[in-house]
Amino acid sequence: MIEPRWVLDGVLSHEVAGVWDKVWPITKRAVDRFDCPNQFTEDDIAENLNAGKMQLWAIDDVLKNRLAAVAITSIINDKRFPGEVVFEVPFVAGYGMKYWIGDLFRVLKAYALSHGCKIMLGYGRVGWTKVVGFDEIGVNEDGIRVMARRLDEEH
Repeated sequence: MIEPRWVLDGVLSHEVAGVWDKVWPITKRAVDRFDCPNQFTEDDIAENLNAGKMQLWAIDDVLKNRLAAVAITSIINDKRFPGEVVFEVPFVAGYGMKYWIGDLFRVLKAYALSHGCKIMLGYGRVGWTKVVGFDEIGVNEDGIRVMARRLDEEH
C-alpha cells in the first residue's frame, strides 16, 4: 500500500496551543494578503481557535515531515444570507495546494453540512471560482473579493 503524501486533519481546540508555533507563520501569510491587520490579529485568531469559535485544519506533507498548509474556518451568520447558517473560510495558506485543495474542500463541505450550513464563503482568491466552484459576489467593507458557494448544490 502506498502512503499518501498529503494528510488532512482537523485540530481540536485544546490542541491548538501545541501546534500554534507552526501554524501561525503559515496563517500570517494569508492574513498579510488581506492587508487589514487590525481585523485579524494573531491573538484574536488564536483566542477564537482555542475557544472553539474558529476551526483549524492542518495539511501535513508526510514526505517532507512538515506542516504544508492550514485552513481556518468559522460558522457564522452573514447579513448577505439572512436566515442561513454560513460556513466561512477566511484563511487558506501553504504549499502544494493543487494536490490537496479538492480534498480539503470536500472535507470542509461535509463538516459544514453536518453543522447546518448551506453557504460557504471564501475571500480573495479568484482561482477558487474554478477550483472549488465559488461565485464572486462582490467585495467586503475592506475591499476584499468575496466568493460564495451553495453547499446543497452540485458543482
